[in-house]
Amino acid sequence: MTSFHGPEVTIPRWSPDDRRIAFDSDAEGGQFDIWVIGADGGKPVRMTTHPANDGNPSWSHDGRWIYFDSARTGEQQVWKLPADGGEAIQLTRDGGYAPLESPEGKFLYYTKNLFNTSLWRVPLGGGQAAKVLEGLSSFFDLAIVDKGIYFVPWPDAASLSSIHSSIQFLDLQTNQIRRVATSEGPIAGGLAFSPDGEWILYASYKRLPDQAELRLVENFR
Repeated sequence: MTSFHGPEVTIPRWSPDDRRIAFDSDAEGGQFDIWVIGADGGKPVRMTTHPANDGNPSWSHDGRWIYFDSARTGEQQVWKLPADGGEAIQLTRDGGYAPLESPEGKFLYYTKNLFNTSLWRVPLGGGQAAKVLEGLSSFFDLAIVDKGIYFVPWPDAASLSSIHSSIQFLDLQTNQIRRVATSEGPIAGGLAFSPDGEWILYASYKRLPDQAELRLVENFR
């Protein structure tokens, strides 16, 4: 089911009740669409059929909506559609990729590009979008938790030659950023946060460009 389009790597997303998985695929029609499949297998259901590419799906915290990004208006924007099927609704007007809802369901986060980008959020109850973070390495190098955001920063010019990458934490209450871990090699992409809050999982390149390994970080608080 996993697919690739351009530089993007599909990240399948579990529904909050762990019963379904959303993903994007070009299995039919040539363009990428949003699909959903049961966690125990079965036939996948195609959720979008628009001629434009639809990608990077994620779930609302209550499982009622699937967020995704699409250029169906001519510009890449964030959309949502009912998880049981229905018409898509446009959410952003100023550009957006890779939407993620906050754990408590108050905000929708999204990036302005896929790589070397900024992170924004908009209140789901209505309101103005605001920039949260600048210098994010990529759309999948972050994990949103109750108190803040774990992320991998884009390296500055002084550190481009270094083999090390860092994982940092933005405290949303104080707006302060601190380093929580340093990787022994460049981070290959993607952060995952354990449900109990005790571990960070990431992939690190052991040998560029084709050998990577999974690593766990503990005692990072």
